[in-house]
Amino acid sequence: SVGWAPTWNEFGIYSTQNSMVPRKSRAGGLACAFVQRRAICSSSTLDEAVRALTVPGWSEGASMNVVDVRGKRMANVELWEDESSVLEVTEDVMNYTHFNQYKHLTTRKGRAGGSPAAVA
Repeated sequence: SVGWAPTWNEFGIYSTQNSMVPRKSRAGGLACAFVQRRAICSSSTLDEAVRALTVPGWSEGASMNVVDVRGKRMANVELWEDESSVLEVTEDVMNYTHFNQYKHLTTRKGRAGGSPAAVA
């Protein structure tokens, strides 16, 4: 999937999607844009947005940056098919950058999501 324009809602939930290029996709899976739209449009907290994004069954994958402006929280959510990983960006983390590769998602086989074998 490609990076999408920033999105926000009336509750102060803001998101961006980083470009990800998995080598494999699931035919008949959930479309990234529709899962993201439902998650962001209907959520009023970071926890609600994360819960809505981490549903299994994605066709491909995404790396979402989600900010709860009112709750003063931020997380990066990496998703691929049935796998997901959430990294909340706290004061201890300070800065989070993304380079269009999976950084913290680990597959059920124990491989890092960014390794070629994990998404092949």
